Amino acid sequence: MTQQKRSHYKGGRQHRHIVRVSPEEEAVLLQGAARQGVNVVQFLVESATAMAASEDGPVETVTGRRRRMEELFAARHALAEVALQARRIGVNVNQVAKAANTGQELPVDAMRGYLVDADQLLRTAREVAGRIDVAIDELAALGVS
Repeated sequence: MTQQKRSHYKGGRQHRHIVRVSPEEEAVLLQGAARQGVNVVQFLVESATAMAASEDGPVETVTGRRRRMEELFAARHALAEVALQARRIGVNVNQVAKAANTGQELPVDAMRGYLVDADQLLRTAREVAGRIDVAIDELAALGVS
């Protein structure tokens, strides 16, 4: 991993700490940092400051919060796509209803296609709802209400 300068601290960082760890602890730190997508130093700083700021219960790092927000935004985008597709299917169903009410021949093959589209849309909506449920459960575990 490349070292990134965290320039958002005016005047830079003034203090330095040297931490010695066992090989087992190093392995845990490397795994944790890799899961967060940061280097070990950033992982240590975020974890320690989050823990110090917490009165009790599980803590979350800045990177973890950022990832959770990204997941929620992705779920929101997917939900908007589901709504758009539902609208398109609704327009098609209305066209079929109009044809039926005016005595026109019903497009049976097209109607089957609409049902397949609606079934896929329902599966997608359930998947998005599941992603949102997971995010809500994770936030609840962190004490966010």
